[in-house]
Amino acid sequence: MQLKLSAVDGIVCTMELDSDAFPAELARGVTAMLTESLIRDGVINPTGKTDEEIRQEFARWYIDRGEAAIENLHWVIDHKNNIVREARRYFSDDYLQLASVMYAMYFEHWLNYLLAWGGSRVGLGEHDVSKMLRGSSLDAKTSYLWQLVFDEQLKPEIALTVKAISEARNAFVHYKWRYHHVDSGALDAEDRALRAKLETCDAVVELTQEYERELYARFAEEHPLLGLDEQQFGAGQSGGERWP
Repeated sequence: MQLKLSAVDGIVCTMELDSDAFPAELARGVTAMLTESLIRDGVINPTGKTDEEIRQEFARWYIDRGEAAIENLHWVIDHKNNIVREARRYFSDDYLQLASVMYAMYFEHWLNYLLAWGGSRVGLGEHDVSKMLRGSSLDAKTSYLWQLVFDEQLKPEIALTVKAISEARNAFVHYKWRYHHVDSGALDAEDRALRAKLETCDAVVELTQEYERELYARFAEEHPLLGLDEQQFGAGQSGGERWP
């Protein structure tokens, strides 16, 4: 597998993987994942930059290092985007319980990934990170574990939504149903309550994504890698919304 970059006047125009096994859409996805990994590791500081400027910075990083840049890649498959897409589909089709399962799954993936990423940044080894995630409750992950790893509380609006949707998911998955008289209206009331919870989810999903970028940017500012700076990489072309 070879990553090919085409440049005009020092600005990278296209990025593609030179392999018949990698169609264009997958190639774009791979380069996006590589770029995100550099942000997570503090190599690229996204603060105040557009997505295009970040892509250009990644390209210059790669060109500077050649094939050595991707010789020891380790892959992790991130399913969060697909999970959210399915959650929205179920919600729009009025399958509220299945929507709760998918949104709860997204939030758990998000929590576990960031706790693993943050844990490695504070010196935890892979085995200890795995034990932390497997042996901790959702309440622990959204409270004291988050505080220990990131030295701050998880945003309350995220923590409350995660817990509420997780409880709704558990009620469905583990069949924690209560019997109601057919004329009591209780079933309709439960559906209305669940719908109200689910209607907040997309806004909270967006908030988790903004918070994740904020954590990456903060790490990049606090831990510059090998003294690399913007002057070495260049600013690239602007366009689009800038990172916070």
